[in-house]
Amino acid sequence: MEHAEAVIRKALVVRAAPGEDLVPALMEAASAAHIREALISPVLGSLERLRLVLPVGREEGRILFSDPIEHEGPVEIVGGGGFLCRNEEGEPEVHLHLVVCLASGELAGGHVLPHGNPVLATVECGLLVPAGVHLVRRRDPLLGVPVLHPEPRPSLTHALHGHHHRGGSGRTRRRGAPLPHGLP
Repeated sequence: MEHAEAVIRKALVVRAAPGEDLVPALMEAASAAHIREALISPVLGSLERLRLVLPVGREEGRILFSDPIEHEGPVEIVGGGGFLCRNEEGEPEVHLHLVVCLASGELAGGHVLPHGNPVLATVECGLLVPAGVHLVRRRDPLLGVPVLHPEPRPSLTHALHGHHHRGGSGRTRRRGAPLPHGLP
């Protein structure tokens, strides 16, 4: 297991409009806000069409995926999550999984493909920007597919372990002094 501790330093709330392609819209919003890496959660809304792939087995240890699956809409997103991260070349990429309700009432879901997922009415989601970790997806030699490798950012570990910078004047409150605004 790999893991790296982080704190959320910033959140961007995104609404993708009708007709926008979901993944490029998320990338554009992140770029406009100078966000390089983020956790994507929650994801709610509707799509005209959903394009995804699913794992279908293993061959010699490597994960095999289905051909692209298209669900014609309307498609209601009931949940989802993922990452805006960097690939091995340092380029941004969105790794997004969705669970959806199809017009038939059936549930479907999987790994969302990067293009061909136009918004129907709206898609609303949060981009949560971490401090203390780099989000990198690299090809796993055993599985044959890119997987997340959360890498600690040592320069930010002080923020994660209670060594916080004092804001304001730099003075601490006297023991027994009242808190501002009548707070308990």
